[in-house]
Amino acid sequence: MTGSRQRSPGPAGNAAGNSWTVTPCSAEPGLLSEGPRWDAARGELLWVDVLAGRLHRARPGADGQLHVLQTFHWISVA
Repeated sequence: MTGSRQRSPGPAGNAAGNSWTVTPCSAEPGLLSEGPRWDAARGELLWVDVLAGRLHRARPGADGQLHVLQTFHWISVA
């Protein structure tokens, strides 16, 4: 393809040369997950699954705690 640039496979990273390892926060895939937010004070990652009506709270790391609030309604974030 003319003018396209292909990337070689490798770890995720950015233009500055930084790289990181990506680990799923939940073993169960979402139906329509969105709105990830990091709560630094609590050390938690929050996100919603719009179609499943779930609010997820996860503490990434060794303990791997995951809490799910089931609303039984579609849910979103702004």
